Amino acid sequence: MAKIPERFRNYMFNENDFLPETYEIADPEKEELVRKLVMLISDDITFRSAKKLDLTEPDVWLIDRLLTKEEVRFMLSFKKKRTVKLTIEELAERNVMSVQEAQEIVDHIAGIGMIEFDRENEKKERQYFIPKWVVGSGEYMMMNG
Repeated sequence: MAKIPERFRNYMFNENDFLPETYEIADPEKEELVRKLVMLISDDITFRSAKKLDLTEPDVWLIDRLLTKEEVRFMLSFKKKRTVKLTIEELAERNVMSVQEAQEIVDHIAGIGMIEFDRENEKKERQYFIPKWVVGSGEYMMMNG
């Protein structure tokens, strides 16, 4: 277990927290996708480039552990966070899959709090979006245990 880096001193870490000294994503394609997703959803202004993103960043290894490569790719299909709201049919079309397949993926990702939904449209149908990373999904993951 690594010593808590100086940049995280004001966070609520304790001696039982896992902060890897090194981290590798075995699948190079998934690594590239995870880096892109972190850049999409994170508000951390120190993240300048997906290629230069340090794999020991908590955002990186958390997403790698929570999502499959297919789910990361699925989330990237939103292209923007918070402002892009898509129905399940639109998500299925963007990801070239059936509505049922898209719904299964959405259910899992929403279950861990990384996708949210509302019904703020004329038809009052569910539309999904990527919430704010820290204040949104981080809190929901903690609530879901």
